[in-house]
This record gives sequence, structure tokens and C-alpha cells, in this order.
Amino acid sequence: MAKRELDKNFNRTLIEVGSELTMRNITDLINRARFASAQAEGIMGSDNKAAALFDELQIGGLLSMTDVDWLIEDLDFLKLRNVRNILELYKLRNQLLVEKVIEERETEEIPQPAPPGANLSVVKQPISAVTPGKVTAVIQTPPEPIPATPGKVNDRKHKIFISFSFKDEEKASEIRDRIEKRLGAGSCWICTTELKGGDNMDKGIAVAIDKATVLVSLVSQNYTNSPGCEREVELARQQRTKFLPVLLERVEFPLTKFDGGASPMRMAFAQLIYVPLYRDEEGGGSEEFEAIIEALKEMLSPVDPIH
Repeated sequence: MAKRELDKNFNRTLIEVGSELTMRNITDLINRARFASAQAEGIMGSDNKAAALFDELQIGGLLSMTDVDWLIEDLDFLKLRNVRNILELYKLRNQLLVEKVIEERETEEIPQPAPPGANLSVVKQPISAVTPGKVTAVIQTPPEPIPATPGKVNDRKHKIFISFSFKDEEKASEIRDRIEKRLGAGSCWICTTELKGGDNMDKGIAVAIDKATVLVSLVSQNYTNSPGCEREVELARQQRTKFLPVLLERVEFPLTKFDGGASPMRMAFAQLIYVPLYRDEEGGGSEEFEAIIEALKEMLSPVDPIH
């Protein structure tokens, strides 16, 4: 099972990278002198150059993490940010899969013989514990499942990821509190409360986005100038997470940075309707916030009914 999941992660990454890299990009990567001439010729002579590039980096059917790291360095140098983010997410998913395998092995229990007079049932032992020709009788007590009740916190815990600039932290916390009062405690994930001292921030954010159904972007001029916010939006875009852009203030459209350059986030939000929350503050009402709640209910409803 673990090998299948790792292979699936690799194949998914190959498809995503292949859709982003152009022939010029691949040529530039090869020219960074990481490959021998024979390898470079083989890659450039292939019909699927992205797949051939990955073939040269594979170890046992997977990408070598060392090779991924230097490839990320080269992508940084070439300013290929989208592909870099894809590989960063590949590393995080691989790390989580490996940790899951280790955890399963540590918690795996070997059945013990039942005491005399106990109710017995035959169960299949782990392969490592099987004695040829012998069946062990054990007490089998399956855990009782916890039913999911529509509209309750355990249905939609951390389904809403709050993306914000740290310069807007106070507003972000206030909006999180208002949303949770309406949709339930724990429905939102926000880094300022979910991550603790010593946590890996990049990993924590990537895992949270992977689990989230909706990413609420609290858009301000600070937000459009934040590399961290750009990365969150790109990760969510790769995961096909739903977006709800909320305007904390009036901003220029299309989204631009302080230096006048285009924000990479403009493509993710190109066809979306923004909720101008700043109008509530200007007018003293709550119509725009109600629009946020209604939008979230609709976005969550296919997998997470809210009544």
C-alpha cells in the first residue's frame, strides 16, 4: 500500500511538472551542468522530455530527495516558481507518507492468545507474526466508529484555511472568530493558533491546505506583496482547492505589487468574484460578511452539509 501511494505521488508530480515545463525550461535545466553529455542527449532526444528528465533522477522508482533539492535550487535560479512549488509539495507528501508507514508499524499490535474461557474469534495475523500451520485465537474488540453528524465540528474541522499577511494578523484573527461563531468552532485553520513553537511552518501550512476545502484569501496590498501568501495560493491552486477572495481594503486591479509588477496571484483569482469586506467597516453594516458566510456554506455543502 505504501509503495503504491509513493508511486502515485511520483506519477502525479510528473504530470504536474510536465504541464509546466517548456522545452526551453528543460534545456536551461540541462545547461546547469548537472547531467553528463550522454544523459543530456537522451533527455533532449525524447518525445516526453519532462518524463525523461525525471527518469534520470529516479532511484527505485522514486525521485531522489537529494536530486529534488538541487533541482529546486536550479528552478529558483531560473525563476520557475510554479515548478519549484510542485516539487516542494512532492517532498512534503513523500515525508508524510513515510511518517505514516512508520507510525503504522509502531502501532501495529501482534495478537495475543486469549485467556481460558474467553469468547474467541479467529483473526488474520500480520505476516511477520504468523507461525506456519498455526492459527491463533484472540479476543477481537473492534473500535466503535464515531458517526459524523452533519453540521457538527467533526464534519468540517479545519475545512477553511485562512490565508493572510502577518501585517493583517489582527483583522485575520477577528474574521476567523466571526466565521467560527457562525460555522462552528474549529472550522477554520489559521497558522497563528494552529502552529506552535518549534513546528515546521512550511510543512504545517502545506498539510493544512491539502486537507482544506476552501482557502479564504484576505486580500490587501500587504497580501499581494507577501511571498508566503503567493506560495499558499499556488499550493491551493495545485490542490484544486476552492478560493474565496475577501478584500480587506481597496486594492488595484489586476493585482499588482508595490513596485508595480504583476502579482502571480492574479491568475488564480482571475475569474472569481471578490467579497469587499471593507465596505462593512465603511458603512457600519454586515452585508458583506453575510455574503462570506453564504459563500462558505455553498462551497462546503457538497462534502460538508451545514444547516
